[in-house]
Amino acid sequence: MFEDKLSPHERLLRTFKGEPVDRAPVKLWGLDLGMGMLRPAYQRIYDFAHDKTDLFSGGGSPMDIFVGTRHDLYETRVEPWEKDPIWNKHTTILHTPNGDLTNVSLASTKGDPGYVLENYVKCPEDFKKLFSIQYTPYDMNVDGYLARRGFVGERGIVCFGLDHAGYALHRLCGSEMIAYLYSDERLLVLELTEIFAERIYSHCKAAIEKLREHRLDDFVVSYVGPEVFTPPLMNMRGFEDIICENDKKLHDLVHGAGGYVWLHCHGDMKKVISRFADIGVDMINPVEPPPHGDMTFEEAFLAVGGRMALEGNIEIQDLLCSDTETVKELVEEAVKTGTKYGRFVLCPSAGYMEYTEPSESFIDNVITYVEHGLEMARKYHY
Repeated sequence: MFEDKLSPHERLLRTFKGEPVDRAPVKLWGLDLGMGMLRPAYQRIYDFAHDKTDLFSGGGSPMDIFVGTRHDLYETRVEPWEKDPIWNKHTTILHTPNGDLTNVSLASTKGDPGYVLENYVKCPEDFKKLFSIQYTPYDMNVDGYLARRGFVGERGIVCFGLDHAGYALHRLCGSEMIAYLYSDERLLVLELTEIFAERIYSHCKAAIEKLREHRLDDFVVSYVGPEVFTPPLMNMRGFEDIICENDKKLHDLVHGAGGYVWLHCHGDMKKVISRFADIGVDMINPVEPPPHGDMTFEEAFLAVGGRMALEGNIEIQDLLCSDTETVKELVEEAVKTGTKYGRFVLCPSAGYMEYTEPSESFIDNVITYVEHGLEMARKYHY
């Protein structure tokens, strides 16, 4: 009978490095030690999986990429949404020296994902208002990150979370406005993105300097955001300008300190996955299968040629909608392909606790995913 030889921490670290492991790591996205439950029904999943799966946890240091420490510039009003009281409307006014910027969003009272009704940036002149803020970063504080590492221990990896320059731009503008601005005001967009990238670089450099007296061989930074700039949301020139040019500098900094980079990016990968490997991403998530993605898992492994670990390839909709046998078949196929090429983590495409009214069949399927995933990882071990 197969027995695990490595701790989850060592297994995941070796996967980041591209070194041999005893079996493929099995991750349940969104699962973390000591977490609260969105609904009591999720407790059954947590109780079953928290001591069986290979955990990804997170920590970091405070950062506001727009205003730095100047939180006094924000003014927020919260009121029930006039169209539907199960939503609260959040109106946030950012008072800049050159005028106000306004954002309006909806927050669910039930825990559902929110919506943005109005973005801060509505025209090129709004960028200039943002430029007028004197930016002062927070002091770097890694105590929380180190405490989280101590709490998780050998149960997994604790990533140091970073903001992302492109994602910050998207939070200001939204996809449609970014497309217009990149077409009409390309240099202005690139100037602001570069400013954001420099702030993140400095933030990460300060963290590395604070951690120099600690082990850095398991220092992993994580971020999300490039998915809103992959084709067809942005053309390849924009993807190169906004993502590749800025992110490679950050990755070089992390690698120079002995660390690794984890990236989250949904959607079509065919045009961009090799570029992520080129610029130094060490692991990418979630590598969705068709029809939500445009590559099979095998095609993705062949495209990166072992230069980057792939985390996926189970679509969350299949856990929501499929029968038990289908879930088992999908899990086995993903593990067989992943172990064929190596540098692989089995993972669903979204968090397990993102649905406010989970069905019993979904709860059962998530538990089946974990149980069968571990069984297949041990069956098709390296």
